[in-house]
Amino acid sequence: MSDDAVETGYGLLVAFAEGDQGNDFVRGFHVGVLWEQMAREADEINVTVATASLGTLQRCATHCGWVMTHEPTDYDEWALVTLKHGRRLPDLKVVK
Repeated sequence: MSDDAVETGYGLLVAFAEGDQGNDFVRGFHVGVLWEQMAREADEINVTVATASLGTLQRCATHCGWVMTHEPTDYDEWALVTLKHGRRLPDLKVVK
């Protein structure tokens, strides 16, 4: 992460060419970055995410043992998310 990112509070900033990747790709990429942070972080994570990503992020957080809460922002497309350590669910197994 660059020094500018630390000072501004922004993490990864990547421009995606509009014709190359759609919104689903961009949201998935962002959730992937948060997944990696949940795998490594010891403390809580506070981040602004697209509201369309909340369901996917909730499933990832639950799997990783984190508890997710979110609040609306002034913009309907964005939400303030807080992720904190919780209890990891056991891995599911297929039973015949």
